[in-house]
Amino acid sequence: MADVSCNCGNSFSTERLATKRDTDSAEIYKGHEAPPHKYPWMAYIVVDNDDVHCGGTIIDHETIMTAAHCVHDWRDGNDYPPDSIKVYVGHNDRTNLADADLYQVREIIVDSQYTFKYPIEHDFALLKVNHAIAYSDKVSPICIPEENTMDYNRLTVAGWGISGATEDTQMNPSDVMKEAEVDYIPPEECWKMKQEWYDGADKKYGMAIPPPPISDLHLCAFDRKTGAGPCPGDSGGALMYQDANGRYFEVGIVSGSWGNCGQRLAVQLYTKTQMYHNMLKNHTKACVMKLHT
Repeated sequence: MADVSCNCGNSFSTERLATKRDTDSAEIYKGHEAPPHKYPWMAYIVVDNDDVHCGGTIIDHETIMTAAHCVHDWRDGNDYPPDSIKVYVGHNDRTNLADADLYQVREIIVDSQYTFKYPIEHDFALLKVNHAIAYSDKVSPICIPEENTMDYNRLTVAGWGISGATEDTQMNPSDVMKEAEVDYIPPEECWKMKQEWYDGADKKYGMAIPPPPISDLHLCAFDRKTGAGPCPGDSGGALMYQDANGRYFEVGIVSGSWGNCGQRLAVQLYTKTQMYHNMLKNHTKACVMKLHT
């Protein structure tokens, strides 16, 4: 892993997140279009011959970090063939990829404890690409925090997920990258919100539904006021914290939720990146460094 001199987490956009917490917009749920190249580490992941698209992040010259469920075929219990996975970087518009940098995946490294069950745990994967990722003002890595010793307060999530929020809305992926601010939800509050959501689900479905556990591998976040946050298609993307020096750190990987995006109390679960220092050390040259507060 890298030392503190590592060059990571630098946004090349001077535009700040347009926070409009009182407005509705059909994007990364209640988010807004991200300025071009504001998040140069963001990757768009597509699996050939399947309706699978996810987010990911560049963490070194040959590695994309994402969610394990993005590269796992739940139908047969195997990972997708590496050569069936394409990674696009250096772009915001997924419908116009001609100017994006394209990489083929050559190797998939998944947490050995990962299983496809809900809530997903150990939802962590590294994708090794077929040639070195060329850095530029459009393409660069994100930082990984060294420790999880603080409450993050406001965080940012970005991705190309669906425009709809519920089962009653057509689920169309966003053409361009969206961003949204979300609140860090402490574990105790997250558990209470989950319990309340499942109490309501019992009434909706007419049967008792036991709430799934929240483990130490999970980080909870969503916007308490608007419900803003990721939707299907945003999986694997980054939950980010910008420190006092302006660097962006990926504190979580978009994993899932117990409800539809935008539903009241449907807090989003993220895989804590701090739990994977050993995998990062053994398989990458990721920039793992201290946050400045």
